[in-house]
Amino acid sequence: MFAGSGASTQAADPASRPTTLPTSPLISAAELKAMPLDQVARTPTVRVRGSLTYLANQPSILFVQDPTGGVCVFGPREAGIRRSLKVGAVIEVEGIVLSGRGGPYLSAKPKEPLAITVFDETELLPPRPVAIADVLTLRGAGELVEVHGTCRSARIESFGPLQEALVVTVVEAGQRLEVAYLNWSNASILPKTWVGARVRVRGVFNSTVPDRQQVASMRLLVAAMRDVAIVNAATPAAALPLSPTTSIEAVPADETRVRVQGVVTLPVAGKGMYVQDDGGGVWVDVPDRQTQARIGEKVDVVGFPLLRDGSPILEDAIWESMGAAQLPSVIPVTADEALSGTYNSRRIQMDALVLEISRFSEGSTMVLQAGERVFLARLAGPADASQTIPAAENSWVRVSGVCVNNRAPRETSPDRADVWARPVSFHLMLAGPDAVSVIRAPNWWTLERVLVVIGLLLLSALAAMAWVVALRRRVTQQTVQISRHVQQETLNEERMRIARELHDSLEQDLLGITMQLKATEKLLDRPERARTSLQLASAMVRRSQAETHRAVWDLRERKVGQEGLVPTLRSALAGLTSGAGTTGGPEIEVEVSGQERELPPQMENHLLRVALESVTNAFKHASARTVRVKVDFEDNRVVLRVTDDGKGFDADHPPAPVSGHFGLFGMNERAAKLHGTLTITSRSGEGTSIHLIAPTNGTTSATAS
Repeated sequence: MFAGSGASTQAADPASRPTTLPTSPLISAAELKAMPLDQVARTPTVRVRGSLTYLANQPSILFVQDPTGGVCVFGPREAGIRRSLKVGAVIEVEGIVLSGRGGPYLSAKPKEPLAITVFDETELLPPRPVAIADVLTLRGAGELVEVHGTCRSARIESFGPLQEALVVTVVEAGQRLEVAYLNWSNASILPKTWVGARVRVRGVFNSTVPDRQQVASMRLLVAAMRDVAIVNAATPAAALPLSPTTSIEAVPADETRVRVQGVVTLPVAGKGMYVQDDGGGVWVDVPDRQTQARIGEKVDVVGFPLLRDGSPILEDAIWESMGAAQLPSVIPVTADEALSGTYNSRRIQMDALVLEISRFSEGSTMVLQAGERVFLARLAGPADASQTIPAAENSWVRVSGVCVNNRAPRETSPDRADVWARPVSFHLMLAGPDAVSVIRAPNWWTLERVLVVIGLLLLSALAAMAWVVALRRRVTQQTVQISRHVQQETLNEERMRIARELHDSLEQDLLGITMQLKATEKLLDRPERARTSLQLASAMVRRSQAETHRAVWDLRERKVGQEGLVPTLRSALAGLTSGAGTTGGPEIEVEVSGQERELPPQMENHLLRVALESVTNAFKHASARTVRVKVDFEDNRVVLRVTDDGKGFDADHPPAPVSGHFGLFGMNERAAKLHGTLTITSRSGEGTSIHLIAPTNGTTSATAS
């Protein structure tokens, strides 16, 4: 045990091991990171054992890695413990489990030291090579990894009194990863030679540190400067050739820096600036901590080219002032010319009608119209009293600002990530209120005056509205009477339809039976074919008998429009299982979900027939013991599900009607009449599931399997 710290250490000598066995369970890193929140809350203390891969004094965190992964440990707070730990040592940590933003981590109990046992000192584990994209998806978080990429920027972040961290941004395949070296001692020195270089970084990605330690959260932590190695040195910024802004779009999307010179036409605080040269303009992303450039200042810019929304920009740029210069002249253009893409990131001037003025946190915005085009013009500064647009709605104004085109991707090309179409819209970025001048005041007919006139007209219409209300009441009464009459007529029409269906079905079946019997008479000298014809005739007799019983039952018992689908279905199924409760026969379970409602009689009839056919087949052919029938009343459809525990059949090769099995064929016909979808799922020995979806408004294509 450390003196006065409450933490224990253990050397390689077995004689020095503590005699008291630990009571907390020893778990792996993978088990700890996979703990659900409810288990974290009720877990007292646990132990993890592995190699110490990272150690920082402030914030006080360390990482322990075993063969299953890495674990973040918050602490220890005692200086004696930290001085006794070395990266690469095999240690065992005992603590409580807490839940961080990126998953569980270990910490000491409140007001108690963290228990750490040192077993051995070995060389540091070799880092596992990974891609930055895998690191950002938290795969391998907490492990010692190695990534490669291009260094984009380096800056200093303060996170406490006299405590600073070096934060380096590394990019690979468009993925950005921030690398943090905590307790950076050379506060006045930035490794500028890293920017633009191809680097190899070894460290531990921290995703589980508590929220109050933002400097170390969601970053790759390195223990020393040697963990960042330059693979390919960067070309010095001053040695890069000058490029016109119009050539930036042609630069391939790699990590090659570009150098341009131009005049700042519009700086945006905390974001960047627009720079324009003789041929065109470009947006420059500038890190937050760089000094803000001024309008009219000539700058030398070095950055990484990128197409953002189809427009060329310079990302992670650095710049140097070359003194004051004259602003490029504004170019008067039309809306169609601004949309052509020729003037993207350049200063232009337009005359337009003000449709609306709004204030947002990022700056006041005008909705303008020029010709048939509607576009936006926004002040680059914050929306405060000094940044008020000197115009009113419905006035004509002349605006001068930087044109920003918005494009949409057109297609994917093998040699380039995106091929962008012509701009689909544009907007103007304004430097300040002086960029707006009023040409003509708004018309007398303002929105307020129009609303007053409309209000007077509404008052004159109240008498007519009262008459409409009275007329609507009378129409409602008549509608109720007509609805009742239509329901009765529908009921009578449904009964007549069932009678016609019974007549047509019997006539067709009897004709088919007669033809089969005549064929049998002619085939008496061929017994096998005669037997097949007799079997088919027998099956047709059984089908005709079943259809007759169902139609007669429907005529006598069913009360369409009175009882509804579910009561009628329960009544019909009850007859199939009468006495099953005492004899141990088959059982039928009926379940209804959703808001039960009345359906058209013809739809109820088809749903009822499919349900009864499915239940009958389950008992008759599949020898089922239990059948479950579920009816779901959804917003725009009714879903019928019938499942059984019978012996099933091969749904991919169902029996054809010629074999005497007409049930499946009939169910598919009824599904087609409902404009619904019938799905039959079954395997031999695994039961059968009938799934019918019938729309209650509109139609869909009918399919059945």
